[in-house]
Amino acid sequence: MATTFTRTFRVRSYELRVDGTVAHAVFLHWFQETAWEASAARGFGPEEYAAMGAAWVMRGIDVEFLQPAFYGEQVAVTTWVSDFRRVRAHREYEARRRDDDALLARGRADWVFLDLSTLTPRRLPREMLERFVTNGRPALVPLEWPGPSSGDLLGHFEATRRVQQYELDQMHHVNNAIYLNWIEQQANDAWLAWGRDPAMLRLRRHQIEYRHAAQSGDTFRLRSQAARVAASLVWYHALLRDGTVLAEARSLGAGEEVNGWGATDGVNGWNNG
Repeated sequence: MATTFTRTFRVRSYELRVDGTVAHAVFLHWFQETAWEASAARGFGPEEYAAMGAAWVMRGIDVEFLQPAFYGEQVAVTTWVSDFRRVRAHREYEARRRDDDALLARGRADWVFLDLSTLTPRRLPREMLERFVTNGRPALVPLEWPGPSSGDLLGHFEATRRVQQYELDQMHHVNNAIYLNWIEQQANDAWLAWGRDPAMLRLRRHQIEYRHAAQSGDTFRLRSQAARVAASLVWYHALLRDGTVLAEARSLGAGEEVNGWGATDGVNGWNNG
């Protein structure tokens, strides 16, 4: 039985940023849609989950962007389940350009199977374990993130944001990809506040841990700091609502002194695990 599922997307004009490349959050939307279709292909679509009174909820994602995608290109997203645990699963993702098979982005998501009546984790049903074949292969190697005090601190930045209705999904909470938009915007705003050129800021890897759902009308503080570790910039973000941590994130990038962007395997003076 095949362990992977592939869905091809054509880049649309409204998925582009000001520089003409696909926005990073779009890749997360593609990952999510491919996962939905992969699950349905194994007999677990929206109707089946509704009948079970259960759903998958993302608890964390580690995503890396290696090359940009442009308008009109076809991007093949492949996903697979690398492992199952009692109430959780790791789902892996790779996005490749169809024309040359270049790897554009890759990610690893930690999903929890949730009982919708109690909003608590539910043990995975045997039938699901039998239908999904795991292969144990992660899409990317975990990164040993340095602590905030490991490098030269560039600064702190804090902003207040309010959840908008259009940022919600059918689960009535903020969609996972929106958090990526928030932290990338935060880094851009901080870079401007510190008198630096945002056009030189390159964010290429993010690790996000979702703790509590952000919901309609929530107001929260987004606190960030950036430090230079070797030749890279490492960002640390915390989203707080009345003292409750909604999410924590770390980002890896380059700034004015580092040109270009690419894979982080053993990059810029510190290594992956």
